[in-house]
Amino acid sequence: MSKTENEDTSAFVDEIPTVEDHLEAIGTGRFNYVLLSVLALFNLAYGMEILVSNICYRAMPRTAWGMTDQDRANLVSMSYVGFIVGAMISGFYADSFGRKPLIILHSVLFIPFALWSALASNLFIVYITRATVGLSVGIMLPVSVSLIAELAPPSQRGWMILAVPSIGFTMGQITVLLVGLVAMRSGDVECEDDCGWWRWVFAAGLVPDSVALVLFLLYVPESPRYLLLRGHVADAEEVVRRIAVSNGAEARVRCDGRVRPLEPADGRASVWELLAPPLAGDMALISSVWTLFGFGHYGLNFLVPILLETVYHFNAHWQFCLLLLYVGAELVCLLLVMATVDLGSLGRLAFLLGLSVAAVPLLVASAFALSAGAGVFIAVVMAGKAAAAAAYQLVYIYAAERLPTSHRGLGLGVGNGISKTAAVATPIALVA
Repeated sequence: MSKTENEDTSAFVDEIPTVEDHLEAIGTGRFNYVLLSVLALFNLAYGMEILVSNICYRAMPRTAWGMTDQDRANLVSMSYVGFIVGAMISGFYADSFGRKPLIILHSVLFIPFALWSALASNLFIVYITRATVGLSVGIMLPVSVSLIAELAPPSQRGWMILAVPSIGFTMGQITVLLVGLVAMRSGDVECEDDCGWWRWVFAAGLVPDSVALVLFLLYVPESPRYLLLRGHVADAEEVVRRIAVSNGAEARVRCDGRVRPLEPADGRASVWELLAPPLAGDMALISSVWTLFGFGHYGLNFLVPILLETVYHFNAHWQFCLLLLYVGAELVCLLLVMATVDLGSLGRLAFLLGLSVAAVPLLVASAFALSAGAGVFIAVVMAGKAAAAAAYQLVYIYAAERLPTSHRGLGLGVGNGISKTAAVATPIALVA
């Protein structure tokens, strides 16, 4: 082929819309809302399961199983140890085998082990099942963020990414607290040991995850960006047409749905590539900010229920009611961020800096408010936790947008996995 013919071919290819061009032209519609709902349900189950070990500790058979405060910390930490392993697995394989298979693998592990955890007959089984549930969630979370980032219209990507891990997770905490309140009303709300309601709370996460799996298999396609990266152009074009039909936007599809090809990826993305330019700077920022806010975000998740029990001596019913207010404040803050994150010209880093400036002094003030009474402490800690959680969740947007498709799954898995070291270390350090 002559030089002129090559130039003509290149110019023709450049005229074909990219996946992002198509998604932007198609806009937001039924497909996007179904996708958000399905992925949010997976993350809702995650929010439920991660919280249960801590809030149900007082209701478990502590005397019969010989449980101590160290076991409480270990159970919470074990879930996050599993999460780190799962996030690394997700990172290594999501960019090689696709997003969908790993979401399915999550549910294959999550559903039976969450059920086994609720039926556990001894503490050893609880340790094993909580770690495996954490592993399954670690596989799912980075992939769900990649999937929404690669299927959302670029102008709507910020709030959609934020909706999946942050709103889903927070709604999961609210849901499990409500389930706990209903379950304990069937027994003695003053019960402090071997109360039957803890098993119902442990099992509650099965419902949203099972529903999400069915809907996921029926309605959610593979990422077109991933398909292009693997050279499956026709499959990527079929996904674009499917989204357009679902959104009633067939007329806005250009070039009969043809998609501009990407240079196919050779082999599997490497961790070493994340540690070398041009990705090294972004990965360092992503991992360090995620980890720093992880200490506030996950540390308070562990500490506040304990303080309500041991310092302020609330029974389980009032503890759960106060935790609902605490998590509700976080939800309000996240909804405000979600509503404004794609407005104006304020960049992601500037938004993150603003939340950091608000979160740090409030988190420090929480320590001094402990002796001021339950009302003051809860008000201050709610504000600090809300700002810290919003800053932590905002990193998902920054990471998903900065990392290229070829390394997005790996980068999200590694960065988010590193941040969970704060969730592993904080409970153990606080009871040491």
